[in-house]
Amino acid sequence: MFKGDGEFYITNEDPGLAAIFATYPLPYVSIAGCIIDQLFGSALLALCVAALTDPKNMRIPLPLVALYIGFLVLELAIGFSLNTGGSPNPARDLSPRILTYFAGWGIKVFSFRDWTWFWIPVVIPHIGVVIGYLIYFILIEAHWPAQ
Repeated sequence: MFKGDGEFYITNEDPGLAAIFATYPLPYVSIAGCIIDQLFGSALLALCVAALTDPKNMRIPLPLVALYIGFLVLELAIGFSLNTGGSPNPARDLSPRILTYFAGWGIKVFSFRDWTWFWIPVVIPHIGVVIGYLIYFILIEAHWPAQ
């Protein structure tokens, strides 16, 4: 939001215009809901990318792999962006948050919801990607016959 005296501000439940750049959860989403949303979205992304790029699993022509991954990212962005902004990539959130810090929003971009939000889209996708790939490895890749 814009105060009118040349300064931007963020309330505890409304990130204002800073939400254009970085991701912020909606007021009704709890921190546990945010963690589950980020964890599930990034795990699903890793699982699907592992399935698409495994030559033993799917024989997709190489030029189409990028197209399929692009459609996958689009699908996940549409499906997971309502609650938390859909950020399975930590670079999608941390860099714009640092930019908004220097652009005039100040420390409020990190202290939103009493310091409980800013670390979730940075840390949780790393954990989700590892879980997603482990699920793929345990359920599919480990069962391929040895050559």
